[in-house]
Amino acid sequence: MKNVTILGSTGSIGVNALDVIRANPSLFRVIALAAGRNVDLLKDQIEEFRPRVVSVIDEGHARKLKAMLPSSPGTEILSGDEGYREVAAVREANTVLSAMVGAAGLLHNRGHRGRKRYRPCQQGNDGHGREHHCRKSIRKGDKNIAC
Repeated sequence: MKNVTILGSTGSIGVNALDVIRANPSLFRVIALAAGRNVDLLKDQIEEFRPRVVSVIDEGHARKLKAMLPSSPGTEILSGDEGYREVAAVREANTVLSAMVGAAGLLHNRGHRGRKRYRPCQQGNDGHGREHHCRKSIRKGDKNIAC
């Protein structure tokens, strides 16, 4: 089972990713979510997927979300840039989907404490006219390839 974090869970990409997770409950579990201001949709996502931690854009929206969830499902609610970084760095996550708008999503992806980060590389053709993509670790000095 893959443990998934979604940054931007209330946007179109995040909502579609959660649709895939909903359709495949034996393959995926939501560990953490991050959203902007749409606390109504985030509340529904928390109630359905029961993530360990979520984050919203600021403390005001965090207070509103906490008030909407009087019987807490065991989800920690964070806010602001620090909250987004915490969500992006949740150690239990195998996969982090960054679906946040603009540069905000890039800034919060820097929180992958100790996890391997990968870059695509190209090694020829797959026989169907498409380039083969494997993933080489970009950890300094690591030569492992995971295709």
